[in-house]
Amino acid sequence: MVTQFTGPLAMISAAPLASLIEPWLAEDGLLSTGIVAKIVGVGKGRGLCLLFLILASLLIAVSGVTFYYPRLRNLEDEIPDAIVVKQEVEDSTDTEIKKKK
Repeated sequence: MVTQFTGPLAMISAAPLASLIEPWLAEDGLLSTGIVAKIVGVGKGRGLCLLFLILASLLIAVSGVTFYYPRLRNLEDEIPDAIVVKQEVEDSTDTEIKKKK
């Protein structure tokens, strides 16, 4: 359920976040002369590019941290998908044979 919620949330929040960063990368913006401007560029549409790079870097960092955390890395092996309860099922022919004896 949570995974289905994150897609629309990302779509709704991407444009407002990029519009907050956009003025920083304008021709006379805060980040228009630094290393960020050399990587991303300066001008219209660069806020979304910077947002994409920041979030991709964050995703790589989180993936790296979780890889070195063994409890999380081995989660698929440690926690079973479902608990299987074995039940003995008697066949109807077995009960009829037992009654005849």
